[in-house]
This record gives sequence, structure tokens and C-alpha cells, in this order.
Amino acid sequence: MATTIQSLLDRFDVLMNDAGAVRWPTAERLMWVNDGQRELVTFKDDAFVKHATVTTVTGARQQVPADCHKVLTVRVGTTGQVVQRCERTALDAFLPTWMTTLLASAPKNWMPDESPEYIWVYPAQQTPGASLPVTYSAYPPVVAQGDSLSARDGYASNILNYMLYRAYSKDAETAGNAQLAAAAYELFRA
Repeated sequence: MATTIQSLLDRFDVLMNDAGAVRWPTAERLMWVNDGQRELVTFKDDAFVKHATVTTVTGARQQVPADCHKVLTVRVGTTGQVVQRCERTALDAFLPTWMTTLLASAPKNWMPDESPEYIWVYPAQQTPGASLPVTYSAYPPVVAQGDSLSARDGYASNILNYMLYRAYSKDAETAGNAQLAAAAYELFRA
């Protein structure tokens, strides 16, 4: 069952003794939920996973979906065979022309690009239009009060701790709140 955003807001209200969202308005708390989900995927690859099929273009550099944070796996569409990840520096060292030598076979290896919206494949694709199913860690969409959490349910407590971290950070001038903010952030990252 998906965790609702409202249930997170309600739990926050109880923990912070803020019935009616007087101290921390709903819009601010929603911003923290969305910020927390985006930050969560940067260190928890499995927080928000998506699957897509990339249609190859001619060459070695292939575009993946725009919401991709990190590609996790790549397969060959016709066989389902796993395309092995490798280090680009190894290919650059042993086969310097690998990016420009176009071959018709299915990719055997993939490498991340500096931009998360692209990957490199070897061999470079001569004929466009092949299907490469990819699994990737995605940046979650923005959620509203009536929505469900985009991240997996198991990370609801992490998001709540992020909200607490932001609230305590906002009130850091109050004695002890800087330490509470640091503790909540550590629980968020756990």
C-alpha cells in the first residue's frame, strides 16, 4: 500500500506538536517532502526505480530518459541478454577508436556518461532502432498533498526524518535544535 503524503504530514504534525500546520505551513512541508525524495535517490538507488526502453541511434552515445539519475541495468531487447557495465577508461586505453568504429552487432558493454541522461555502448551502433530495456534510478515527480509518496514505502520514515531535519534547521537558533537537525538528517540517510 502506498504511503500517502497526507499521512506524512499528519505524522509530522504529531511529532512537532503543530496541529493545524500553524508553525510549518503545508506548502513548506510539501516542499520538504519533494526535496527529500529528490535527495533520497542520490544515495539510495532503489528508492524510485523505473524501467524504459531506449531506442538506439547510430553511434556509441545513447540517450536514456530525462528523469534518469543513474542507470542500473541495460539489456538487449530481442534476447533479454544483460549488457555488461564496464569502465570507459579501459576501452579508451585499449581501443581508442571504439566510439567511431560502427559495428552492427548488439551492444556488449555499456558505460555511464558524465551526463546522467546518456550512456555509452560498445560496440557503437551502426544501425539505429534497436531496443535496449534499461532499469534506472529516477528522480521522482513532484507530489501534492492528495498524492502518494513516489519513493518506495520502505523509505517513508526517511522522508519524515528529512522533514524533521528541515524543521529543526529552520529553528536552529533554539537551544538543541541544531543537534536535533543533525540527528534527523543522519536518520534520513540511514
